Amino acid sequence: MTKQNDQMTLIVLGVLGVMVLSRDRAPGPAPAPTPSGPLAFQGGLRSVSLSSGMAATLDKAAGSNLMVNFRYVFNATQNGVSISRLWPVRFQVLLGHSTLFGWKLSSELGFNGPGRLLKDYDLPSSASSVLSNIFMFTTPDDDNQVWDIHVKMFYAQPDAFGNPTTDYQQLGDELNLDGAIRSVKVVYSFDGSLSNIVVGQAQRQDSFLSLLQSTEYIPAFRTKFNPGFGQASRGSRGPFRQGTELLTLLGRHSR
Repeated sequence: MTKQNDQMTLIVLGVLGVMVLSRDRAPGPAPAPTPSGPLAFQGGLRSVSLSSGMAATLDKAAGSNLMVNFRYVFNATQNGVSISRLWPVRFQVLLGHSTLFGWKLSSELGFNGPGRLLKDYDLPSSASSVLSNIFMFTTPDDDNQVWDIHVKMFYAQPDAFGNPTTDYQQLGDELNLDGAIRSVKVVYSFDGSLSNIVVGQAQRQDSFLSLLQSTEYIPAFRTKFNPGFGQASRGSRGPFRQGTELLTLLGRHSR
């Protein structure tokens, strides 16, 4: 009888212990709902610059590289919940200025290099990341002309099943840097100086020139046979003839 009472007591105590533990244990957090519903996109361009802290028109030499740096945010949501999703995004950067016929691209005005840069990317969406990108132009060869930079951001519109389509929608506002740069002519400078001076006598191997430079015949040309090289064209029988042919002189020298 005693053993049975002890067993019953242990069973009752065990049941009571399980009840107490179950009552004191806090319920676990409910699982987060899976995002559903149509996709929505948020973000856009945050800043555009040519160099850090640029506050005035930047002079750029014609033909030099012109780098445009911009920062942006791209976030995808479902039912207001941010999700991480790889999605097609497009950027458009324009280089041009106002004319009598409206705002024109540099390429529309006849300058080398594209006036419009358009690039597509597959970007991961994020609620907090601020990303950067750089596009590069060629500075137009138009001396003292001021140019503008216009930047837009787009995303691919989703279909009813949450997949991207080929239709793009602008995301956020267009950012413009009007009067961003002024194209200037390239100025060349030259450095250098004389480093040494050498005085010497050049040796000529031509036999005819050697004859003309000999001490025996130069006085003959200047005095007896020709009163001066300035009068070499006078005389009826050639520039070296006023009484004796040059061939005669050469023959006389060879004897």
